[in-house]
Amino acid sequence: MVDSIVVCNACTREIPFPTTTPSRRVMNQMSSTPIEIPRNILCPYCKHVLLYEAPEFYLSGVENTAPHLPPAGDWVHVCIAVKCAQEGCKSHVQLHSIMLESNSMKKEAAGILSSSIFVKARCEKGHWQNRLNQDDCEVYAVKG
Repeated sequence: MVDSIVVCNACTREIPFPTTTPSRRVMNQMSSTPIEIPRNILCPYCKHVLLYEAPEFYLSGVENTAPHLPPAGDWVHVCIAVKCAQEGCKSHVQLHSIMLESNSMKKEAAGILSSSIFVKARCEKGHWQNRLNQDDCEVYAVKG
């Protein structure tokens, strides 16, 4: 399996985004979106939300064997779309993260979002975000 990896600029841990198609169990819980290079990353370890550029990602063909992480097959690349906090903007902030596959991923995503530390991110129209409008969010599985 090949992962697209970025190193968190807050805690320096690697975040391996799986490039495989999510399982049927995941797809039964949420809609999907095509794979793209994520820009706004929510680190699953330290919960910081930061903006990344494409050159900060690298590919790894090595299966995840880190002792502090579950097996690579259990991870799902998710996109949490939240309305822009800029008054009058109808755009979304798309936060990419990884989650363990489970039966309640949407609920867990809301929990991750509520505990996140929003540092630096932009909406689709380029507005800088310093807070989240958590009232209306959608969660999507990213298909490889």
